[in-house]
Amino acid sequence: QDWQKRTKSAKPWTDWSRYPVTVCIAAICSHQGQEMIVGVTDCMLTAGDNSFQFEPFRAKAYAFVNGSISLFAGDITDHTRIVGDAFITVDIAGHTAIQHMADVYAETYQEFRSKCAETIFLKPLKLNLKSFVQQQKTMRESRVKQLMEQLQNYRLELVTIIAGVDGSGGHLFIVENPGLVICRDG
Repeated sequence: QDWQKRTKSAKPWTDWSRYPVTVCIAAICSHQGQEMIVGVTDCMLTAGDNSFQFEPFRAKAYAFVNGSISLFAGDITDHTRIVGDAFITVDIAGHTAIQHMADVYAETYQEFRSKCAETIFLKPLKLNLKSFVQQQKTMRESRVKQLMEQLQNYRLELVTIIAGVDGSGGHLFIVENPGLVICRDG
């Protein structure tokens, strides 16, 4: 009888549509002695509380430079802005090392994250990062601490794989909040 009570109250399945899921994988492989990258993403874009979903004509993958790619999971608007700025920086500098591309993407990620946090937490108080630092001495300590925590803990919901083959072989890097680069060459 105990098992009957548990069975009646248990859900036979979970409504997974409430949870955002993105397929975003990459691997280094070799074909006829030449290293290459294989990357896969889904196309589904979701907004808000997952009530709005659609599949655009483009996958969540972007060509970077020299055959390298960026694959992402998270906010397409944030990624498009970050990858565009990073692409310009890498293209102007003429670097082809995948590590350098990942580092530039991470720096751009950090700058964008900082600007977003500033806009959300400081702008309503008529402050920017510079004026916040200057005015800390005149603010209550608890308010300064609260704002510092908010700025430091702000998250971009974005994880990106930067992958490609350069003169030293195939490389996979993950860039995640707060702009941390993780090498996954294996």
